[in-house]
Amino acid sequence: MNKKSCFFVVLMMIVSLLAGCTSTVSQLMEKIKKPEITGLSPHITGLDLEGVEVSLDMAVNNPYPVAIKSPEMKLVLDIMGKEFLNSTLSSGLNLPASGTGNLNIPLKLKYADLFNIYQELKGAKETTYAVRGSLSLPVMDQKFDIPFKTEGRIPIFKLPKIEDIKVNFGKPSLLDGAEISATAKLTNPNICAIGVQGLGYNLSLGDVTVGDITAMTGSSIEPDASDTLTLKGKISALNTIQQLLGGQSLGTPKVNLIGAIETPYGKINLK
Repeated sequence: MNKKSCFFVVLMMIVSLLAGCTSTVSQLMEKIKKPEITGLSPHITGLDLEGVEVSLDMAVNNPYPVAIKSPEMKLVLDIMGKEFLNSTLSSGLNLPASGTGNLNIPLKLKYADLFNIYQELKGAKETTYAVRGSLSLPVMDQKFDIPFKTEGRIPIFKLPKIEDIKVNFGKPSLLDGAEISATAKLTNPNICAIGVQGLGYNLSLGDVTVGDITAMTGSSIEPDASDTLTLKGKISALNTIQQLLGGQSLGTPKVNLIGAIETPYGKINLK
């Protein structure tokens, strides 16, 4: 008889003496101290244009002098109070004898999947979630469940908005081209501050791309706040300069973002 079996046989004998010979195994189990979840902490570990990564850290205390290996886990993820994911899996958690085992559960929530089910999230800045379920622990050929539940909120990230673009032209010259300056309003529509020092910008006027772009703006933008973006560049294509000299319009100005945005959850690289 191995150590684990010997321990539970002795434990059963002791509890039987205390509880009376007519007690059932399930009744006896109610009198035995069981493993318990002593820590449950969710936190956001990553964020990008496709979705958000959430990590669930769990600590489980095992009072028995024998280890319990890989209990089964039932996991349910709710979004806005509605079930989004339901799964049963091996936890991969080993509970050491008379000690605490730690488990990390990573979850990746893709915005496309969320928007497909929860249409109202397309215009939202964040949403609520809940992770609930149970660990099913085998003890003396019996299984008992340890339930758990935790809640939180996840951001729905959106790119900064660029609005109110105004363009000014320097005097065009067939030899030197034309200097261009532009201003725009750069707005952060998210619930968290963003760092914009790593951003770059492409400026175009219709089909014409402005070269040698330099940009000036603040280093960060608070939630739902705006900053002024100033761009300077140059147009040198001969046919474009001829259009300007002839008083023709070059088309609607447009600014595209490149580079990276800093968030409290990490850097987001733009494609």
